[in-house]
Amino acid sequence: MPTSTRDRNGRFVKGGPGGPGRPKGSAYISEFRELIGERRIKDVIDAIVARALEGDVAAARLVVERLFPVYDAKMLEMTREIDALRQLLEETAPAPGKPPLKAVR
Repeated sequence: MPTSTRDRNGRFVKGGPGGPGRPKGSAYISEFRELIGERRIKDVIDAIVARALEGDVAAARLVVERLFPVYDAKMLEMTREIDALRQLLEETAPAPGKPPLKAVR
């Protein structure tokens, strides 16, 4: 493991340790909420959505990115498998009022 996190050009070295990142509930978010208040946050969100509906592409992109996060291929595959299992369970479920099948050993 490298002892330095940067090379002689100041770039991060491959395999170097990552930083801790921003902690959850960091001061930025809590200070922002205190500064403008919860009601104003809703007003800001409503304004962004209104601009998106009026055709503002940047606002629409912001809304879409937050509502529909990008799935990676593995997540999409798992989602399809879960849907297939859910459908199989629905198709093989006993009719209402009938006892469930006993497990086979």
